[in-house]
Amino acid sequence: MLRDHGGRCAQTPKIGLGGRSMKLEEVQKGARIRGLAAEGIATVKSVEFHGSNAMEAIFTDAKGALHTRILTREDEPSLDAVEASRPWSFDADGNLKNGGPTKTRSSSTSSSSA
Repeated sequence: MLRDHGGRCAQTPKIGLGGRSMKLEEVQKGARIRGLAAEGIATVKSVEFHGSNAMEAIFTDAKGALHTRILTREDEPSLDAVEASRPWSFDADGNLKNGGPTKTRSSSTSSSSA
């Protein structure tokens, strides 16, 4: 804890794991944010601004529970956007089946004569 000039405790601002805090304007529907829920990553369901320095965010936590939180500019340093990761993707070249290009059979077979 830090102390201000009056000897009162001042909370140290948290920096998100990505090292960059989010602005309130970046908190949008569908965003995945660390620091919004008490634990883990939250997914934003809805936002509503109340003036230019406060907003209400409705979100689900990592367990799927629905929450509401009022955010102000003072909360920005503790919010960190989380990139959506894919456990797998379909980005391979389909022509590389079995380690090489797929060969097609020639249709130059002669038919039997009548």
